[in-house]
Amino acid sequence: MPTIILELEDMKRFEQAEVVLTNLLMLQHPTEKKFIISHDDIVVSIEAAIGLIHSTLTIERN
Repeated sequence: MPTIILELEDMKRFEQAEVVLTNLLMLQHPTEKKFIISHDDIVVSIEAAIGLIHSTLTIERN
């Protein structure tokens, strides 16, 4: 498996993505299999997290 070395800014982006995704998981309904926030908010949050991860990986490859 290749080793990935990340700069401080890259690590911050990964941590931001992790926080967004963790927060989404915490918004699950307590007794049902659904979220208690709107679908659009979930999609925007997931897209933001993916964008952060993608931008970090793109920078690392260049």
